[in-house]
Amino acid sequence: DWEKLLPNIQEPLQKARCFADKLNTYHTLVRYLKATGDLRGAIEKCKHVVSELGDDFPDQIDEALFREETRRVEQLLKDKSEAELISLPKMTDERKIASMQFLNHALSSAFAAEPMLAPVLTFRMVSLSVECGVCEISATAFAGYGSWLVSAYKSDFEGGYRMGHVAIELKNRLRYEEGIPRIHALVYGFINIWRTPFQASLPKHLEAYDAGNFSGDVEFT
Repeated sequence: DWEKLLPNIQEPLQKARCFADKLNTYHTLVRYLKATGDLRGAIEKCKHVVSELGDDFPDQIDEALFREETRRVEQLLKDKSEAELISLPKMTDERKIASMQFLNHALSSAFAAEPMLAPVLTFRMVSLSVECGVCEISATAFAGYGSWLVSAYKSDFEGGYRMGHVAIELKNRLRYEEGIPRIHALVYGFINIWRTPFQASLPKHLEAYDAGNFSGDVEFT
């Protein structure tokens, strides 16, 4: 019952003693906005949270900003091998981890509501992972970056395949079972089909389907 849920979300936000106390409720609020179809509202709420956490969230995406963000992430990754990326230290800053979580929330909404924003959010998540260490969401970030590399914008199939492998290995290393539906959809649905027959990935899609039903994340199943 969405009408009853919203007041229950607003009350803890109003009574919280500090911003950190609001984070769990903001997670629920963003999911509520996405579930009710208010994708732009979800993006704006994520922008507010990420900004409060001390990280930048882009306002308007133009060609100049897009090129700048592309160059920045390419520069960060230029001299990094797959092994180096997979073995990056774990992220320990709780505020950075929260930023990654809300950037990821915004990403899933941006695919439908603001397509130009989606790759920029992915670039930011990859950059945070390289600069501040990896967390569970980093696996999704590298999968998203790989799927962008194989898109018509870049057509870098080898680079995309490498990032997909990094994503799967990070998912395994960090034991990110809840991320299986999203990561497998990106890696086996968008990246690996350029290198291997689609039929070879069917067991992975079935694994993602089962994992999504188990965790309740049916967005990508």
